[in-house]
Amino acid sequence: MSTAENSGDSGAAPEQIEKEIARHRAELGATIDELSGRLDVTRQAKRQAAQVRGMVADGLDLAAANARLVVAWARTRTAKQWAVAMGPVLAVAAGIILVRARARRKA
Repeated sequence: MSTAENSGDSGAAPEQIEKEIARHRAELGATIDELSGRLDVTRQAKRQAAQVRGMVADGLDLAAANARLVVAWARTRTAKQWAVAMGPVLAVAAGIILVRARARRKA
C-alpha cells in the first residue's frame, strides 16, 4: 500500500498536499500555544491578579461614589431631618448598649 492509499487522497496534487500539511502545522501550532498557556502557572496567576485588582478598583470606585452621594445628601438636610433620619439608628444602638450592660451585670 502506498502513502496515497493510506491518506485516502489518491491522485491529490502535490500543491494540495503541501497546503494540507501547512494547515495541519498551523492547527498544531495553535494547539501547542493554547496548551502552553494553560500550563503556564505564572501567567495564569498574573492574569487572575489583574482581574482581582480590577474588581478591587471597581469596588473602591463604587464606595467613593456612594460616599459622595451620602455627603451630598447630608449637606442638603436640616437638623430636624437629621434627627428624624438618625433617631431610629440611635435608638437601636442604645438598645444594644442596654442589653449588653444588663448581660454584664448578670454575669
